Amino acid sequence: MADGIFSRYADNLAQVQREFDTGDRNVGEYILGTGYYGIAQPFESLLDAVTPDLGVGQFIGEQIAKTGLPQYITENTSEDTRRALSEGLGLFGVTPVGRMVGRAPEAKGMMATGGRVYKTGHYNPTEVELNKLEQKALSGYPDETVNRYKALKGNVSFGIDGLKTVTELFFNPKSRAMYTEYGLNPVYNKVYREYRQAVDSGDTNKAREQLQVLHNQAQAMENIKRQAGQQPKKFSATEDFVLAASDPNAPAVYNALKDHGKSWYHEIASPGATFSDFRKADSDFIQEHIQKRWGRAFEKPKQTEVLVKTPRSDITGNHFVDVLGRNPSVTKVSDIFLKKKKGQSSFEPFDSVSDLQTALEKASKQKVTQAGKEKNAFRVLKSDDTGVWIETAGVGRAKVEGGVNMLIKVEPNGNLTGVMSDLHNFLEEATVKGVKVRNRPMEAVLPNQVMAVSPPMQTNVVSISRTGKFGDDAEILREMQSETMRVPERARTEAARERVEQPMGLTPSGGEVARQATQQAADYVMLANLLGQETGLESEDL
Repeated sequence: MADGIFSRYADNLAQVQREFDTGDRNVGEYILGTGYYGIAQPFESLLDAVTPDLGVGQFIGEQIAKTGLPQYITENTSEDTRRALSEGLGLFGVTPVGRMVGRAPEAKGMMATGGRVYKTGHYNPTEVELNKLEQKALSGYPDETVNRYKALKGNVSFGIDGLKTVTELFFNPKSRAMYTEYGLNPVYNKVYREYRQAVDSGDTNKAREQLQVLHNQAQAMENIKRQAGQQPKKFSATEDFVLAASDPNAPAVYNALKDHGKSWYHEIASPGATFSDFRKADSDFIQEHIQKRWGRAFEKPKQTEVLVKTPRSDITGNHFVDVLGRNPSVTKVSDIFLKKKKGQSSFEPFDSVSDLQTALEKASKQKVTQAGKEKNAFRVLKSDDTGVWIETAGVGRAKVEGGVNMLIKVEPNGNLTGVMSDLHNFLEEATVKGVKVRNRPMEAVLPNQVMAVSPPMQTNVVSISRTGKFGDDAEILREMQSETMRVPERARTEAARERVEQPMGLTPSGGEVARQATQQAADYVMLANLLGQETGLESEDL
């Protein structure tokens, strides 16, 4: 019986060859036909014979049929087009949908990791270049309109680039094998090439910027894989990138909340405080604030991991600078300690927490510009026996998509404690007319949460202000970041240059490429079955 079935597959292949020889098939259609009848269809029949029919594919096919898509394709495309579509989709995979539900651990997050980490023009529309036709069409329009167009163009380019990566994973078994064995998505190669182009151009600033983008691309890839629960067969080629961005004082790179007590921030992050003996009462308030601001991460705490970021890094963002050093809101805070009299400037501490809070509440109503929007400088949250807590939202300078939350404690003597926190969410929610809408399907793909926090970063208003702002006498209070908060060696530029080269030397095993080629054929057939298209050639079920 089997000999007769496989002889029919041979007959189908021979028919494809005849159609190609007579000009009824072009080269692309020839490849599709031989791929489908030579690999996908025989394997599909074999799997159907040895695995149960869960009925999922039939159900989804019925739902698609209700949309009228198969009928539309039949009525609006030629027979040759339908044949190519059927055979092409047939190569997408031999497994029915029922077997696709439980993805193997090494394949989880494969598509979700394909997006670029840095969306050009999202925060700075001037980054987006216009061609001559666009420039001519937009000439005479106000800058605001031009910038909106640039932002839109950047978003469209971002989406198209992501689709290209997904397409490559569908059609390239080597790319799929690289992901399953090393957790490396093709988008890394794309960003790496852009980095090398900047290096080869001799533009030092551009090369440094692209190095940061590439490093953050790999870091985001690792975070998404943690969210998806991916387990590469060999090792993760992007794990070292997250290690370089983490604080050396943290117990682990990814700290699972389920492994820590109720005061998890004090256990995980406070050991990295700039100065020792950080107060547990302050840690507890920081933790309470983070859990309130990023509530979704704590809906299922057993599925949440905390990444403690190093305060200062050459490559993944200088969080100290973002929160305290160049934050326009903090400049407003430092100004309340400035006393000017007879042309002389001096530093003047407050006598009490109450007096400090009154001054901060007044200063909070001043306006600052953040991410292109004008808003109040900060918000006063509460005071305790040692100082006043304020909150400001902002965008870090690391090349990562999204904003962060900034929590700062101000003390009457001018001491500051800053904390950055950020939930790593990837298209899991969107804001529509001021209302946040959750992307439930993406949450299903990425069931785990990764929360990034900084340790308590401590300094004072003199240290974060320009030299001489408070007069010469106050300079004795200045603390050098390079001494109080050192950049770890693994977070320095030279280490980053070496790190980004390492994944480029990896190649997948031949066996895994072959396995992914078979799985690829399975995906094609699955989609063909959903569309319900007939091949028009002979086939027979086992």
